[in-house]
Amino acid sequence: MGLLASSVSYFMLGLWWPVAVVVGLFAWLAFGLLDVKMDSTFTLLGGLLLVFCVSLSAMVFRASDQLSGLQYIDTQSEDGIEFRYPVPLLGNARYGEAVYKANGCAACHTQQVTHESVVLDVKAMAGEKNHAAVQEAISRFHKVTGRDESSGAAHSFPVGEWQIVEDGLNAADASKARNFLAAAGASVDVQVRFRGEDLTQHDLLNPRGRDWGKRRSVAQDYLFAEPPMLG
Repeated sequence: MGLLASSVSYFMLGLWWPVAVVVGLFAWLAFGLLDVKMDSTFTLLGGLLLVFCVSLSAMVFRASDQLSGLQYIDTQSEDGIEFRYPVPLLGNARYGEAVYKANGCAACHTQQVTHESVVLDVKAMAGEKNHAAVQEAISRFHKVTGRDESSGAAHSFPVGEWQIVEDGLNAADASKARNFLAAAGASVDVQVRFRGEDLTQHDLLNPRGRDWGKRRSVAQDYLFAEPPMLG
């Protein structure tokens, strides 16, 4: 019984090995030497204490350790500009971070402050053998969806280069475009683009953006602060 309890604590629950050994010794003493019955008060209280300790360790302590290990990453934008993700706090944002922590806002904002919508951009690349078929597929897609023929540039579609077929599509139209292009033998790339006021500002793609950095949730940025918030 003690070996089983230690094995479950270490391999399945991921507890620190000294804690797993203590759990095993406790189970061995209780059920082996002391002959504790499963229906006794001591067993029930011990089980409740064990469940509480395991829950506290697995759901709070280990989660805090994992979040504390998150690091900033150096990446590049679509224009080739290098930046750090998430964008470091600047100016009065550090004061806002203190207010954010003090009032426990993460618990609600993690669920509520997110991107407003999602749009899909469809890119395709055709070879010399299937170039005509891909052009025909683009024209058929525009006819089916009722879009402007010139917006996809079907007639000027290049050979051997990635070209945007259509941008700002919803999921249904993006699926139609991918099916048409894949049937014609083209290589297809569907990119997801998040829209919202807190995302990167762009004159055409996201004119309302406040250029706070690319993120799915404002609250997620504060996970990189020390100590992290588990809200």
